[in-house]
Amino acid sequence: MAASTFTFDLILLFGPPIPHKEQFVPSGILSSAHTIVCPEKLYEENPNYGLRDIALFIVASLRQNTQVVVVDELHVKAQRLSLIKTVKNKVPSCQIHLIQILPKYGFLQCMWQWQCAYASEDTSVHVREENVKNWFSSCSTSDINSDYVQAPCEEEGYSTETVTVPLRINSFYKFEAPALFLQWEDSLDNDEHLVQISNICLRWFAENVNGRIIFIHDGRINAKGAITDTQKNTKGLCQLAIKVNQPIYAIQRMSASSGNFSLPPQPGLIAFLQQRHLIHLHSKRTYYLYNSIEHQQMAQAVGIQCHKISAVIKKPELLFKDIGLPVTVPEMLRTMTLVKPTYIATEHSTLSVPLFDVRHKEENNHISQNIHGLTEHVFIKDMQSFIQYQDSFQKQLTPIDQQPKHSKAETNFRNTSSLKLPTKTIHNEKKDFDPPVWMKKKKQSHPTSSSTSFNNEGTSKAELTDFSHRSMKTVYFMSEKEVMEMSLDILKQHGQDK
Repeated sequence: MAASTFTFDLILLFGPPIPHKEQFVPSGILSSAHTIVCPEKLYEENPNYGLRDIALFIVASLRQNTQVVVVDELHVKAQRLSLIKTVKNKVPSCQIHLIQILPKYGFLQCMWQWQCAYASEDTSVHVREENVKNWFSSCSTSDINSDYVQAPCEEEGYSTETVTVPLRINSFYKFEAPALFLQWEDSLDNDEHLVQISNICLRWFAENVNGRIIFIHDGRINAKGAITDTQKNTKGLCQLAIKVNQPIYAIQRMSASSGNFSLPPQPGLIAFLQQRHLIHLHSKRTYYLYNSIEHQQMAQAVGIQCHKISAVIKKPELLFKDIGLPVTVPEMLRTMTLVKPTYIATEHSTLSVPLFDVRHKEENNHISQNIHGLTEHVFIKDMQSFIQYQDSFQKQLTPIDQQPKHSKAETNFRNTSSLKLPTKTIHNEKKDFDPPVWMKKKKQSHPTSSSTSFNNEGTSKAELTDFSHRSMKTVYFMSEKEVMEMSLDILKQHGQDK
């Protein structure tokens, strides 16, 4: 083997399954021309392969003076030692470096990234959810499970470093489309509901021309004890698309192959749809209308404003007057970043709305396809309206390195903290937030009034002396418990809870 021009000849990527793990390698380590070896893929392509075959495949590349990057879990010490021994015997001068790539938010982050990879169809690997779970002490922590993972050390014959990565999603375009999510089960079970939901969708589309309306079906038995009549509901969605003259999307969890992470209250379906439709989950115009507690918990867990469908049918203003309690956006999503993919040579120049590329399959105003254990649908009035929707979608796309085309007001978050679009890591700065006196710990007694309430800007009703101005405001009166919970949450976010 000739003298190499790079520091390390062989780089081992250790860590739980994450799509395109090589993109997290620190700059300056990879050579401009390197070979990526994914043992799992080689095993799938060659069922008779063993670890020695993988090692010899690596050796063949090293002898061509090529840097090799092995993308695998490598959680078993014996596996690592066997691989290194074979390589060293064949190429004694080989310099080996192991990089531990660990997700900051553990299991949840890994699975969210896999759902995004499935949605963008940029991976041929289907991760086994159990393999990801095994890496962590629990699904709610990033602590490594030492019973499953044998930690690497330099005594094994390589240098090491650790990289902890936050949630980073690959996309050429910003996630800016607002969405109206609706639980599919039981929402269109009679003609009266169809009319009422049609009116809600018409009004929502009028205010969100480039938004998405998406019905979500988790594939479970409904509350009435029978599997939802999919054919009946499909007909209802076709009628809805005709009434609103806009495409109506739907997604169904069809089999266990999609994994438990796609079963509410787990947020896998939301992660998939966020990437698939470029959805801004925390726009003030994004809502989730639910029937069951599982769907409510799923929406709340990811910071989406939600209402029960029956409540919105009775009072549609819930969607249009900013009524409701502030939601808390989890840190993982608040600090999420979008980056251009490094593993794709050219940008998608003709990005389409989902299912537009298979529009030739349209039958009775309905198009569908299966993807990773899910079935996605689109219901259209006619093909002309679908083409117009696609044209409008392309005009609204914003590359992640450009400023958004819409007004700032359209992208406000519902969260109580100061947030920006999720295109870069967010940091709360204390100097930007001065909580009002009523939220701070009292240093002396202050006169209070039982009739005092606060609007979204923190203005007391007593301070609004102009009656006509006051009558145009919608004021939500919180209970004492609600005020206390929200106040403590804000103070904790800004380090003033002591």
